[in-house]
Amino acid sequence: TDIFDWGLSLFFTPDLTRADSVFGIYAERYPEEIYGWQWISNCRRLIDTTMTLGLAKPSYLKLFEVADKDKVKFKKEFIESAGYLAGYYNNVLKSKDTALMYVNKILEVDPANEAWKNTQQQLLKTPQPKQPSNPKSGTSGKPTGVIKKAKHLPGSKNTLVKK
Repeated sequence: TDIFDWGLSLFFTPDLTRADSVFGIYAERYPEEIYGWQWISNCRRLIDTTMTLGLAKPSYLKLFEVADKDKVKFKKEFIESAGYLAGYYNNVLKSKDTALMYVNKILEVDPANEAWKNTQQQLLKTPQPKQPSNPKSGTSGKPTGVIKKAKHLPGSKNTLVKK
């Protein structure tokens, strides 16, 4: 709990990158626990509020994977991670089919949720958009966030660096 409490105390300061690093230590030591991945995701979601850098995607994928092992016990975390990933794939990567897959996963565990049913219907009605591209630079328009090892915390693997 010492590592978790340390990360949590940093989370409520302006230094979310340090909190992210501490939760990275927690996730490294306890990779099958949801708490490290959940709080790494919280930090990155607050740093990258528009999702355009894709900073929270890897941690939400891991949170989804761990919560998927016990969807009854971790229903809230499962829905949170699937919801974020649905939004990321739909709004940033313009992959309606992948977004719909995550929405369907949510409805498997919460079939009465009207908000997600409406989202599912909207995704089914909307045609798949083309991937954005920038012909001048040759880039695909994909996120450019980079995750590097922390210099200020030995052993941490999950520090954010904006590029």
